[in-house]
Amino acid sequence: IKTHHSDSINYCMSLTEGFFCTASNDSNINIWKINGEKIEFYQTLKSHKNSVNILINLSPMKFLSIGSDKDVKVWIEKNGEIININTIEFNTD
Repeated sequence: IKTHHSDSINYCMSLTEGFFCTASNDSNINIWKINGEKIEFYQTLKSHKNSVNILINLSPMKFLSIGSDKDVKVWIEKNGEIININTIEFNTD
C-alpha cells in the first residue's frame, strides 16, 4: 500500500466503520477507506504548517488534529469530504 505521505506516520485512528486516518511529519492527514480486504486512499487534508502529532476522535467522522505548529483543528465530514471547520492557534508570542 502506498502511504501517500512523504515522511513518517505519527498516528493512526479509526474514524467510523470502514474509515481511518493517518497523521504524518509531512504536515498532512490522510483518510483511508476499508473496502472488503482492500485499503483504498480516500482524501488528503492539508492545513497544518508542521507535523501532525495527535488525532482525537470526537464522534463518527468528526475529530481534532494537533500539530507541532501549535494549532488544534476541528474536522468534520460534509457532503462526502472531510473539511476543516475551526482552528485554534496557540501562539507563544
